[in-house]
Amino acid sequence: PEEITGRLRYVAGQEGIDLTEEGAALLARLADGGMRDALSLLDQCRGMGGTVDEARVYSSLGLAGNLEAAELMEHVADGDSTAALEQLSRLYAAGKEMTALVGELASLTRDLLVRRTAPRSGAALMTGGFDEETLRRLAPRFDIPRLVQMLNLLQKSGTELKISTNRRTDVELCLVTLCDPTLDTSPAGLNLRLSRLEQGVTVPAAPVSAPLTRPQPVKPAPKAAPAPAPVRPAVPDDLPPWEVEPTPVPRAEAPRPAPVPAAEPAKPAPAPAPVVSGGSWPGWAAVRDALKGEIEMGDYIFLANPDMVGGCLEGDVLTLWACNDFIRGMMDKQSILEKVGRKASQMAGRTLRLAVKVGTAPAEAPVGSSAPAAAEADALEAFLAEGFDNLIVE
Repeated sequence: PEEITGRLRYVAGQEGIDLTEEGAALLARLADGGMRDALSLLDQCRGMGGTVDEARVYSSLGLAGNLEAAELMEHVADGDSTAALEQLSRLYAAGKEMTALVGELASLTRDLLVRRTAPRSGAALMTGGFDEETLRRLAPRFDIPRLVQMLNLLQKSGTELKISTNRRTDVELCLVTLCDPTLDTSPAGLNLRLSRLEQGVTVPAAPVSAPLTRPQPVKPAPKAAPAPAPVRPAVPDDLPPWEVEPTPVPRAEAPRPAPVPAAEPAKPAPAPAPVVSGGSWPGWAAVRDALKGEIEMGDYIFLANPDMVGGCLEGDVLTLWACNDFIRGMMDKQSILEKVGRKASQMAGRTLRLAVKVGTAPAEAPVGSSAPAAAEADALEAFLAEGFDNLIVE
């Protein structure tokens, strides 16, 4: 196209034709690689005299419909189905063929897709029916998944129009769906909505109905209790006993390294799981194992492989780290994210948000490098200091 544009400008200068740069570029694209075709089109456009610009090319070659398609695409980009239907009604009343209109929209969508995926080398792949200004104005308003969804819908509608009994109604349905992608239930439409989901997905914590971690041993009463046991806070009836945090019994004898704090009356539910800042969440392996049987085996074999998927909890965000884009696509499914988020929220005792990224999960911080880990070590020492001889600690 660049060579043809330069040649057209040279010929126009020799023949005294007022040819603009934009008009020459449009003629070069319409010629589809044929130099003689480009010269013939230039000769056809010069017949009425005056400047040969993009508007003259459109009117001389009968391509005014492409301008109407570009205007319709503006309404689609705005999501304005009312304006799109009103313009369609005017075109239909003026005798516009519906099949041709869908074909023009499909050609424009294809050119926008080529421009987004190959902005430099895609000039030779353009259909040539649309000017550079239109493509430059519309291209930033659509991302690639959106253009793929639109082109699939237009191709399908164009095929079905050949056997349709009411083409106007079918094109109206197509335009409404283009303006509102949530109405598209095709695989391309579902893929568009999945690609637009935010990285962090908030999943509400479900009520606990089964033990998710190793049951916590209930501390037996001490041999001698010099002081009465504190009053245990009220516990909801729907919590199983292994989910209730036991209230430590104070002892008067030897001081403990770090006594286990009593449960706060305002928080009878299990305390949130500790977070290792910057490292892998220690509870991810338990979440992963607990999901076996709940996620389809075809997806679980990837989730359960630590070389492919790792988990890292930072604050209230549980990040699934995939080894590559393919594994990320396997994990970034609503069915998997809901189950992982529900299970992780249950085990953490609070609502967590999920994110799926490509990379390697940060290394887990060493034991004792954070305050929560040290607190757990002190609590274990305090527990062992009780001197119970009827418990086995593994």
